[in-house]
Amino acid sequence: MSQDVPATVANIDLATLTDVVRQDQRSPAFELREWTVAPLGHHKIIDTTGGLYCVSGRGYDERGERPWSVVLKILNSDNVSDQRHWAYWKREVLAYQSGLLASLPAPLAAPRCYGVREVEGGAWIWMEHIVEAGERRWGLAEYALAAQHLGAFGGAYLTGTPLPDVPWLSDGFFASAFAPDDWWAPHMDPSQPGNTWENPMTQRWYPEPAKGWTIGLWSEVQRFTAAMDRLPQVFSHLDAHRRNLMLRAGADGQPETVAIDWAFSGRGPVGADAAALVFTSLFYFEREPATAAELERAVLDGYRAGLRSAGWGGDEGLSRRGSRAQGGSRPAGFLPGGTGFI
Repeated sequence: MSQDVPATVANIDLATLTDVVRQDQRSPAFELREWTVAPLGHHKIIDTTGGLYCVSGRGYDERGERPWSVVLKILNSDNVSDQRHWAYWKREVLAYQSGLLASLPAPLAAPRCYGVREVEGGAWIWMEHIVEAGERRWGLAEYALAAQHLGAFGGAYLTGTPLPDVPWLSDGFFASAFAPDDWWAPHMDPSQPGNTWENPMTQRWYPEPAKGWTIGLWSEVQRFTAAMDRLPQVFSHLDAHRRNLMLRAGADGQPETVAIDWAFSGRGPVGADAAALVFTSLFYFEREPATAAELERAVLDGYRAGLRSAGWGGDEGLSRRGSRAQGGSRPAGFLPGGTGFI
């Protein structure tokens, strides 16, 4: 076992793991031989992400011996009690427990869930290990296809699929994240101690006049969030950037996009997931910043095609407004405020 694997994970109960793998293999008689646990690389943004691990090995049933692999995601609880808060720690747990993520409008999907165990101080989620088809570095065609799937997903809620009516989904994600009494607002305030403008990386990326321009944009962030609320609302992932999306062939052989990490999911304006696919992917340098304009064109074209495939005949310009409204709030707050996470 890797030294980066805690003992509680390394010493997984055999009965629990056997049940998980039998679900994954769709074989009630599957027996395990040996297995190992290894940490999966991920970018930790909030403290509620406790760890991500790949558990893999070999096993057998009447069809013979074969390899298997599953993922264990560990979440840490915190003192946020507002279930609508943008960073409510238990949201993904409840989304899987409720079955919401098992019946998403195709061709968007979430990993299959094999069990949720609530433990002292958090929860464990056992899920499918997604193996992506194709290259790690996406071209414009892959971004456009994922955007089309996101558009079809969002479009379903504009053409008859009811929005999930549960109290634990986020509602007004950016209004919550950028609220004056939350973490981000004082972090962006140059007069507050420990603000982002004291970070050498922020100073390097945001010299004057970019710093002044960004602070001015930040002062308008509530206008952006109000504009989002006036747009048609859909169930949204709200963190649908490249690192959280994987392309593969679905059960019917057709391409599908599997979205992981549903911790921020909830009500959002049409176009919100397109904004994340553009701006947050650029934030993580999944595309060169110089390609931002062509990336946005490819993603918005794909997203609108997805809306049409869902049967939505509304004003396609609304999706661009939703994307731009979210896109405007991201460079205003998320980009300079998030430099400490890189």
